[in-house]
Amino acid sequence: MTPWYDPAMTIDDDPSPTPLDKRAVLESQLGPVQWRDLQAHVLREAVFLVDPDLDLLTCAMAIAENDTDTVGDWIASGKLTRPSREQLEKWEHDPDKAFLAVPVQPYALAQEVIE
Repeated sequence: MTPWYDPAMTIDDDPSPTPLDKRAVLESQLGPVQWRDLQAHVLREAVFLVDPDLDLLTCAMAIAENDTDTVGDWIASGKLTRPSREQLEKWEHDPDKAFLAVPVQPYALAQEVIE
């Protein structure tokens, strides 16, 4: 399986990247994927769904910057969640389901594309 992102390019390569460097790397990794691309990450319980009201890149930056207060608020309000059993079952029947995703090691953040 070919990953949707370049695993050779991570924000961890630079021991002290600036927020702009991190944002540039994350932005370059952000892109469209299908459900089948996320399945391996789901198996290792690494996928988080980002509410459509949140900007995916902003959410990725908060995680990359270890902004625990903001991330905790999103989790508490249900704006950042793990996929539910119902969602997983639904998407298993639609491997072409579209998402927008970005890796923030060790996680993969995804937003469902609503058509």
